[in-house]
Amino acid sequence: MKKIILLLVGISVFIVFILAIGVDFNELYSYLLGVDPRYYLVAIILDVGFMTSYATAWYFLVRSIHSRVRIKDILFIVLVGWFGDMVVPAAFVTGEAIRLYLLNKLYGIDYSKGFATILIHRLMSALSFVMFIILGLIFLVEGGTVVGNEMIKQALFGVSLAFIAIVSVSMLIMREDITERIVLEFVKRFSKYLDRWNLRERVLDSLKGYKESITVLKTSTSNLLLGFFSMIIQWLFGISIPYVIFQGVGYRMSFWALAVAYPLYGLADNIPLGIPVNAGILDAAMTSMFILLGAPKEIALSVTLLTRSIIVLFEAVVTGSITLVYVARIIGEIRIDNVKKLLYQITVKD
Repeated sequence: MKKIILLLVGISVFIVFILAIGVDFNELYSYLLGVDPRYYLVAIILDVGFMTSYATAWYFLVRSIHSRVRIKDILFIVLVGWFGDMVVPAAFVTGEAIRLYLLNKLYGIDYSKGFATILIHRLMSALSFVMFIILGLIFLVEGGTVVGNEMIKQALFGVSLAFIAIVSVSMLIMREDITERIVLEFVKRFSKYLDRWNLRERVLDSLKGYKESITVLKTSTSNLLLGFFSMIIQWLFGISIPYVIFQGVGYRMSFWALAVAYPLYGLADNIPLGIPVNAGILDAAMTSMFILLGAPKEIALSVTLLTRSIIVLFEAVVTGSITLVYVARIIGEIRIDNVKKLLYQITVKD
């Protein structure tokens, strides 16, 4: 019930936003119906590449700590987590928790070791974020495009946030000794409770696993480079989706302008408001950014709605279907494994 209320609040905010900017609904309707279906199909294909390359980036990281991991499994795990993020948006924490859980169930990879791959995955995303904003601004200026002050302010704000994230995560990755001191201090201060619940050894083992995983990852240069390259490809796919939709409605929008805008309106998707798919909030952010780039408000809104129909509806169908199939498979495997353990125990006793 709470989710429905939040969803209605988000949609209401978006409706108020549309009315406030004075959209001509007849013109909007004509753009939505007049979109070239070929471009829309290309955008769907790009979205498949967007999801796949995101999973591939993580696959290379996981492969560093578990050489026998299969890319098919990683793809399905990521998509199940993706669906979790759509249902319970919490700055992608939901999806990452699901990823760690399924990785542990499938391959027995300790949560602390999997967490190390998640950290580096996030670092790669933040680095790509900064790279595309800077490249976008450079190419716009070099091409003689006038960049508004509001866009520059938004870009600097986004880069500042990303820089804080990069420094914070880099400290956790490069300085394991700092992480170790923090954890040991935590164990010291809460030893009474940890001993009561028999968690002291588990916490210390997790710290050891995390440090081992970070050490292995830092020496896996080829996997790190392949992972970062895959993340860059993912961002290219992400930027290309609205770029192609703009082409489909007959409006020429600079790719590099979208390279600046895409990371910025993506920040709205990281706000943990609890609204499913951040309905209304992200839509308003996208439309506003497209208007700042010079698109007429009806075109900006039509591109937003068409893009969101892909990254929400299409992705929900794909990730939701895979979640149903994959979770059923996992539950089945766990049950079979439990039966084998039971039979083994019976055999040993006999």
